[in-house]
Amino acid sequence: MQSSCDKLLSGVSMLRYCLQIDGIWHTAIVVGGLEYYYGGGVNQSIPGSTPFGQPLQKVDLGYVTSG
Repeated sequence: MQSSCDKLLSGVSMLRYCLQIDGIWHTAIVVGGLEYYYGGGVNQSIPGSTPFGQPLQKVDLGYVTSG
């Protein structure tokens, strides 16, 4: 998961709306050496190089073998 603007939104939301939003979360998946993510449509890129920056957390989902 990644947050595009954690610190900025956290401060702005607290001042303006009297509630705290920790971030806007982004989820992607890496398959076959490419990272797939949504940004106005499904996009792909080299893992970790999306416009959203580096992930805050990575979760290994395992792997599947064919055959």
